[in-house]
Amino acid sequence: RSSDLSMELRLSSPEEALSFVSLIDGYFRLTVDAHHYLCTDVAPPLIEHNIKNGCHGPICTEYAINKLRQEGDEAGMYVLRWSCTDFKHILMTVTCNEIIGDSSKCIKQHKIGRA
Repeated sequence: RSSDLSMELRLSSPEEALSFVSLIDGYFRLTVDAHHYLCTDVAPPLIEHNIKNGCHGPICTEYAINKLRQEGDEAGMYVLRWSCTDFKHILMTVTCNEIIGDSSKCIKQHKIGRA
């Protein structure tokens, strides 16, 4: 809410309150930011794992390449991410200094393995 008015909600039990917080957290991640959570009590294990290990959620290769280019496109920069097509694999998209065609920059992709 953007007004200064506070809202109060009374729930009948701690379990009901946790369920409500989980609902709000899920809605927040769905509509605002899929890579963060509002409180650790309802944080999905996969998101905690991704944050702990510096791994991005599933994003396509084009998005990963554009992200690398936006950040400077220096050799050795990488994006660690879950595969969009095979959800059990983690991929590392890396900028390298190889001459391919008329470009001295290239992007390589490595499958890290099964999670």
